[in-house]
Amino acid sequence: MMIDWHSHILPGVDDGPTDIEQSVAIAEALAAGGFTEVYCTPHLMRGIHEAGNDEVRWSMARLQERLNKSGIPITLQSGREYCLDEYLHAALEDPLPLGDSRQILVELLPHSTADMVRRLVYDVVRAGFTPVIAHPERSPLLELPGHPGGNGGIRGALGHLLEPAGHPAGNGGILESFRSLFPGRGNGSAERSHGPNGQGMHAPGGNGHSRRSSDAAANPLLAYLRDLGCSFQGNLGSFSGFYGVQVKTTAESMRDAGLYDRYGSDLHTVQQAKIVLSNQPKQTAG
Repeated sequence: MMIDWHSHILPGVDDGPTDIEQSVAIAEALAAGGFTEVYCTPHLMRGIHEAGNDEVRWSMARLQERLNKSGIPITLQSGREYCLDEYLHAALEDPLPLGDSRQILVELLPHSTADMVRRLVYDVVRAGFTPVIAHPERSPLLELPGHPGGNGGIRGALGHLLEPAGHPAGNGGILESFRSLFPGRGNGSAERSHGPNGQGMHAPGGNGHSRRSSDAAANPLLAYLRDLGCSFQGNLGSFSGFYGVQVKTTAESMRDAGLYDRYGSDLHTVQQAKIVLSNQPKQTAG
């Protein structure tokens, strides 16, 4: 079972598809790539994307009905992508976690500071939820000293702390490489990585407590988030070069260090789906 933990597939609720036909096209691309379960995680951004939870649930139910009628074998799950900003406290009063778990997908913003991230992520934990950090490879705050992936970078700093996953891309392109991120789970597929009650279930080479070490202080913020029990979700597009060379290198290093315990497409558009889910890795602007 391949699970997409992060998508903007729902129509008309954020900066994703504008109509249901585009959503169906994205679902078709995901199904063709081998995905069977997709978490719908639209943005909640004050003043920009403010669709309510009921609207998100309604949109998901409508799209699921359409997918069922069209014979597209995708099961949708609810969720949101929350910003680590000053409005998070209000959102935590009535959050929409990932499916039936106690996990909440959160993203760092370009203007985030380390102190702000520590405080807000701790507030998520204090509210009784497990933070899932979206695409950490795209946040400069979570890089380790040195060039990403180079000497002194994240692989060098975390490699001695975590058992390397070591899953190089094969000849099958980015999707084949993605499947190999979860080895030994039946046909190389990515299986659900949380328990029935939402507790973290770490993928091979993941960030389980047994692989943690107190000297992960090369990046104190990353060490704090790991020690707090956060999960980390990598973007599939990061491995295909969709966000640029530096993000790609950082993502590969984080993967090899075993930081991630789940992955997502973060798809917003049909065109993005064609690029990210292509059988050949591509380099795009960004």
